[in-house]
Amino acid sequence: ADLAPGAAGPDPAAVRAAAAAAGERLDDADVPDQLAPAAGVLAGPWRERAAAATSVRREVGFALPLDPAADDSPLLNGVIDLLAEEEGGGVLVIDHKSDHIDPGIDLEGLVARDYAIQRAVYALAALRAGATRVEVAHVYLQTGGAASATFGPPDLPALEGLIRGASAAVLAGEYPVTDVPHAGICGTCPGRGGLCPVPAELTNRPRPDDA
Repeated sequence: ADLAPGAAGPDPAAVRAAAAAAGERLDDADVPDQLAPAAGVLAGPWRERAAAATSVRREVGFALPLDPAADDSPLLNGVIDLLAEEEGGGVLVIDHKSDHIDPGIDLEGLVARDYAIQRAVYALAALRAGATRVEVAHVYLQTGGAASATFGPPDLPALEGLIRGASAAVLAGEYPVTDVPHAGICGTCPGRGGLCPVPAELTNRPRPDDA
């Protein structure tokens, strides 16, 4: 969607074209469900922040060494939905979430539970790239609500420690399978259905409520 103030959102034809480009077919009844999240984002405060930024990039790839002190460190590769550079060297990272969530849910608690590592990775990648400040916002398309956190250079040791702790097995040359497989962490895994021994009915399921 156009980020300029007052810009209109996508129309039904644009939604159908985007779905066709992705190899998906939308029925007429599906189109409003696709238009609603875009309208929510365009009407929200994060669109205004992005529109006021000095530059905006979408689908920004990065490769983050898990151990920056090692020459042969494994790389953590990822893609940021939207990265906006702001005045004074600050960076705004927006990650759009299509999760279905219950009304009134504590979004900060949800992000802390499900996306704390992702938040830390995005912040660490931006700070290592030279940002003086980075705000990471997880924006939920269903409601337009968001949870955000801001980091600066003093947070680097804590962020690096968190990532090293989460990747300790990989750094040790081990590749354990998650104890709680679900679509949220397995959906884009290249090993699913091949190298991974976990059956598809578990890797395709929603996150279990008691996980």
